[in-house]
Amino acid sequence: MKVAKGQTNVQKNLVSLYWDWQNVRVSSHQANGLLNFASVQGDLCIKKVYAYWRRENQRIEEALYNLNFDCLNIPSFTKNSVDHKLIADCKLEVLNNPAIIAILTLVRHNIIQVHQL
Repeated sequence: MKVAKGQTNVQKNLVSLYWDWQNVRVSSHQANGLLNFASVQGDLCIKKVYAYWRRENQRIEEALYNLNFDCLNIPSFTKNSVDHKLIADCKLEVLNNPAIIAILTLVRHNIIQVHQL
């Protein structure tokens, strides 16, 4: 890639965000704050939010979708269905995308966990 004079060819770190909506519910304003925090960590390449969306307020899903989140519908047929899917997706991400340097997870009590890879 050619870089124009005066510009630098600095590539930010790639970061993924995985969010268990059923355990961590925030307002759209707080979701924007979350995105800002994640962007400080690096280029946010994946934004996934998990819930059984058929049981949630459609306006919430729409607001998150408008923030470019992938809203994944996970039916709650078994205990911790969302947790299992989120963990499986994180593992797959690490295996398939070695450029990822951090995965942010929101899984309980409004705690953001930063997993440096």
